[in-house]
Order: sequence, then C-alpha cells, then structure tokens
Amino acid sequence: MPNNAVKAIENPDILEIISIILDFFPENRFQYCSEIIHSINKNLKRNFSLETAKTRESYVLGAGFVGRKEELAKLKEHLDIENINKVFLIKGKEGIGKSRLFMEFRKYCQLQSIEFLEANCREKISKTYAPFIDILNDILFNASKEIIEKYGSELKKILPNHKLFSEIKANPTQEPKTERGILIQSITNFLVEYSKQQNAKTVIYLNDLHWADETSLEVLQELMYKISTIEPKSSMI
Repeated sequence: MPNNAVKAIENPDILEIISIILDFFPENRFQYCSEIIHSINKNLKRNFSLETAKTRESYVLGAGFVGRKEELAKLKEHLDIENINKVFLIKGKEGIGKSRLFMEFRKYCQLQSIEFLEANCREKISKTYAPFIDILNDILFNASKEIIEKYGSELKKILPNHKLFSEIKANPTQEPKTERGILIQSITNFLVEYSKQQNAKTVIYLNDLHWADETSLEVLQELMYKISTIEPKSSMI
C-alpha cells in the first residue's frame, strides 16, 4: 500500500494496525494472525473469535482420508475417554502417513471444539525451547490475565518481544542450571494451568520430535510427568 494511501486513513486505531502490518522491519510486524485479531478487538472494541464454527467445519472439505484409519480410531477412542491424561508416541519411516494421520486427528479435535496445539521441530533449527515458543505464541492471547501475570516474568525471557509482556519486567537471570530449571517449570506450569483454564480437553502435538533440542525434550519430559500426576483435567500429548 503506498504511503499516501496509509496517510489517508483517518481512524488512528486502524492506522496503528495497518502500520504494524506494513512495517519496514519484519521483526516489528505481527508474527501471527492471532496478534492481528487481538489488536482489532482491542483497538476497535470488537470481539472476533480466533476460530468460528464455520472455520472448524471447513476443515472437513479437504481430500478424503485413505489408510491409517485404525490408528485414527484408536486416537479418537482414547481422546473420548473422560478424566484421563494420555501420552502417545507415533513413530515410523518417512512417508508412511504419520503427518496425514495427525492432520485428520486435528480436524476431528477442532470439530469437537478440542484445542489442538501444534509445533514442528526442525532439523537445522536448534533454538532452545523452539517448539514450545511456537505453542506459547499461539495460546497467549487466549490465556487469562492471571496466569500471564503469574508466569510472564519468566516467559518473557524466551518471548521478549511478545506484546502481552510489554509491561512485564523479566526476572533477573540466574546461573545457567538454575535458570534452565526455573524456565522449564514456568513453561510446563503455564501449559497445565492454561489447559485447566479452558475447562476442556487439550491436545499438544509435537511433530518430528527427533529434531528437538535437548532443553525442549526436558520440557516435554517434565510436562509428561505433570500430566501423569495432576488430577485428570484436559491435558494430552
């Protein structure tokens, strides 16, 4: 959009949103669609949902699912069991249908209004906490003010530019081992409390786990421990 067209926008709240979208520096732009919706709701006093019934229904319009129906049925069966937390590891050679299986499982979850949180572990990206940073980015705008304030001082260390943390001061950095332990506890406690807050089942899907960095695996291990010991609520990996 030409500069003169931007300047012609009279509403300052709309201008702020458009300016961020068109910012010259990529790091200053919105990183996720949820951030745009959040800004529209905040600036324009609207209440748009991140997902609607129509968008959930649209997921079933893709190509038909061929193969792996038995595995999909097992996932659905375990998901439908009340008051139980589950951990699943799906493994197999490349190209046998693991990704498509979870695409279909995601459709099923979304049509049942079950939150499906997804992150990919990438071969040449060894950024610490990378998959969990992606998940946190996706859910922070849906989290309550209470848990954001409770864990924001630690989570800001791995999400320093997130808009919800702009007025939160990060806690002082500790020595490496202690710092790592505090962050792992903060991430896992946030996810567990977020899941309870939703008062519904939550699925966390980590794709290509073999590429995950060591610290992310420690986060996963701690999360697995927590969902196996807390009272049954809604967590599932």
